[in-house]
Amino acid sequence: IKNSTFDGATSDGLGTGANGVYIYAANDPVNVDVTNSTMSNNRHLGLAVVSGNVFHDQINVNVVNSNISGNGEAGAVFGSEPNQYDQYNTRETFVDIIHSTITNNGTVNLDKGYTSSGIFAARYSTINLYNTIIAKQASKVDCGGHQYGDFKIVTQKGNLDSDRTCQLSPLTDLVGVDPLLGPLQKNGGPTRTHSCLTTVQRLMLV
Repeated sequence: IKNSTFDGATSDGLGTGANGVYIYAANDPVNVDVTNSTMSNNRHLGLAVVSGNVFHDQINVNVVNSNISGNGEAGAVFGSEPNQYDQYNTRETFVDIIHSTITNNGTVNLDKGYTSSGIFAARYSTINLYNTIIAKQASKVDCGGHQYGDFKIVTQKGNLDSDRTCQLSPLTDLVGVDPLLGPLQKNGGPTRTHSCLTTVQRLMLV
């Protein structure tokens, strides 16, 4: 997925029609790359790469220079999809989120098993954050995860979260900081972005 916009999906049901991008991994190894893209204002999820299958093939996801904002249930969901067979599914999902912004998600709760949040780490997921802003979700939860806790959110430096829920390090990241983001709009470049209205961009570590 490159140089694309997924905006305003408003299906009345809880199916995939209400999402920006929803990829359900079945039997084979799955590799997903999202670059220079925007997933915004969708009723359910902005971006979801999930598995509900008992097969053990690995899922790899890269999200680069992208914006996920204003989505209803959650901004981004990765890992084993919550369902009655969830305990049998041990497919590992590895995610790299690089130079991206996740904000203002979680405006509604559709009760599909996800925490209304910016990022939801489902079971057996490892999410690596690089120079990424996760801030000011409508749900007031930047990072959420499965109740069993078998997931990881790992900082690779230079990140920002506004509510201290993303397991960032104050030594390498900006923790509990409001970046005062501007609206999602064209600010130059291939995709719409949220400009920082303060000097936060100068404080982000490289």
